[in-house]
Amino acid sequence: MDAPRRRCRRPSRQPIIPKEELMDHTPNFPSGYPIIPKEEPMDAPLQPPISPSFSTIKAPYFHFILSKAAEEEQEAKLQALEIAGLRNPNDSSPIYSELLDITPLSYPIRTLPLFPWEIRKTLTIHETGFQYSRLQFTLDQVQNYIFKHWDEATRESMWLGQQVPIVIYDEDTKTRHGLFLGRLRGDEYFSIHSCWVREFVSRRQLKVGMSIGMYWDLKYLGFSFTVFG
Repeated sequence: MDAPRRRCRRPSRQPIIPKEELMDHTPNFPSGYPIIPKEEPMDAPLQPPISPSFSTIKAPYFHFILSKAAEEEQEAKLQALEIAGLRNPNDSSPIYSELLDITPLSYPIRTLPLFPWEIRKTLTIHETGFQYSRLQFTLDQVQNYIFKHWDEATRESMWLGQQVPIVIYDEDTKTRHGLFLGRLRGDEYFSIHSCWVREFVSRRQLKVGMSIGMYWDLKYLGFSFTVFG
């Protein structure tokens, strides 16, 4: 018979909330943290979709490659100009354009870097070798690659010792895992230590010396994770 599965619990070093304030206590989530929307009743009337209004502008569209018919038409015009002596023989073939209606973007285009793994780590014995091992981040890693995506209230709660719920998406296995990120009192490192061993060390067979990569993914509103080897 298989041994019962150990239930992951929130770290014990948490501020004690008075009983009378439990109903009013709301945890601080990172900015944009995914919240499951409230389901509408089945008999609710369907709302018509809202058609967004966009303003368009005129912009030139250049035809660098013409169709065969267009090439023949333009060649006939150029020959007529040459016969009439109105074409400069040094001029190259012109590039034709037309005005089209386009919708300009109201936000800058964000591109995914070729190597997005901003946090690269070589795992140590403290991150893989014990039952209560935890994945550690330095202060520079947290400030440069994590805090910039969070709101001020969430950052402040972490400084005060709160454990912030996070989602880690494993790019290799295409699975999501819910953990907590925080810093224990007196510890110089920030760490992921709730179920880190079960969800990643044991599941992915992580060993000392293996290299991993992580970054805060705006698509998942959480970490993306991969094992380099």
